[in-house]
Amino acid sequence: MSARARRQVSWGGVFFGLALALFLAALAVVLFGYMALRGYLRGEDFRKMVERQVGRTLRVELDLAPLAWTGSSVYAESAAARGQPGTAVKSFQTRDLRTGVDLRALLTREVHLQPLDIARLELDLQAPTGLPHGSGEPAARPSSAWWHPKRVRLEEARAQRLTVHAPWFDLTDSQATLKLGGTTDLVLTGGRWQFPGLPAFGQDETRLRFMPDEVHVLESRGRVGDGGSIQASGVIGLAGAEEADLQMEGRDIDLKLLLPPAWRGILQGHATGTAHYTNEKDTRRLAGSIRSTDASLGVIPVLQLLRDFTGSERFAHVPLQELSADFTREQGDLTLRHIAIESNGLLRLEGECRTDGQTIDGTFQVGISPTVLRWIPGGYGKVFEENRGGFRWAPMRVSGPLSHPREDLSARLVAAIPAEVLDRTVEGAGQAEKVIKEGASRVLDTILGF
Repeated sequence: MSARARRQVSWGGVFFGLALALFLAALAVVLFGYMALRGYLRGEDFRKMVERQVGRTLRVELDLAPLAWTGSSVYAESAAARGQPGTAVKSFQTRDLRTGVDLRALLTREVHLQPLDIARLELDLQAPTGLPHGSGEPAARPSSAWWHPKRVRLEEARAQRLTVHAPWFDLTDSQATLKLGGTTDLVLTGGRWQFPGLPAFGQDETRLRFMPDEVHVLESRGRVGDGGSIQASGVIGLAGAEEADLQMEGRDIDLKLLLPPAWRGILQGHATGTAHYTNEKDTRRLAGSIRSTDASLGVIPVLQLLRDFTGSERFAHVPLQELSADFTREQGDLTLRHIAIESNGLLRLEGECRTDGQTIDGTFQVGISPTVLRWIPGGYGKVFEENRGGFRWAPMRVSGPLSHPREDLSARLVAAIPAEVLDRTVEGAGQAEKVIKEGASRVLDTILGF
């Protein structure tokens, strides 16, 4: 072999040896880095880093149970948190947290978590006071070790059973999916909502989008009773005083779910309506309208007496072709306007009233069919004087405490009896007087819910 050939073989061996050495060194570094990183992920330092980063993001003090690793999958038995002063989150408790780590992302010193599954999440909310964003514990400096990750990234979390308690509502047994990306979106499915003063209703789906100072209710759909539905959309403020602007619509809701117990055996049917809820500078206002086209009145004292008096079964079960009103509730006061209640050929009530929960003040026009008025001595010409729309009309004022309101129509009817009875021979006049004295007040009590 020539000297030149020996030199080429010698240099080739040197290059091969160097390449192999570099490869082995790189492999050693990778293996060392992997083992070091693996040890770090399974240690307390990584768990503490997760607590700090999640706590800072949610503005809570997080206590995460020890992590149990199986390959790239990780499990924690529980996590609990207490909200920082001024935040919307008061506290939460979770059970059985499972996720995984994308090993490829470790090369960029980032722990990229796979979707986090939570078996159970109980969340308590409170009214936020609007502390500036970013206040609280300063961000922890990342570890200087080159194999330690700089941050933890989570893009999706799912709760199989979610319960939320808040001053304004309760939500039980819902499923939740939280997506963290360009926007923070929360999707709730199933479960049951309960708002103060309203019937509980089942949830189909609610989609929320979280912004720095407010939550956008993109859509919320639910079920009320058998066949009723409700949907809502709007904005709820999170900074400073509680603020909200929500639009709501309900369809085919059973009236018994909206009425006090004393009404439920009397007024039956379904209601449809819309409402607009606003809260600005601690001034809460709910305004809207409600209507029903299939409502009916059951047997009430005055209708029973009229049925007995006239012998007509029309008074046994009175269908209402119209039942509607506009309502406004503000600072505890409820105002009903454009009230319209009508049963074709029998009666109609129009007017408005206001109540603060203790007293009532209302003005009405009561229309009675001339056919019915023939059986009420004195009522036709001396009290019900106006003739309009197929009814004879009389004004009525209702006032006083809700438990025992006063109305002025019965007294005028009673005052009209003597002369009418003397002028006409009416069989059963004593029974008619009983209708007026006992029944008129009772029917008003029933219709107005006293």
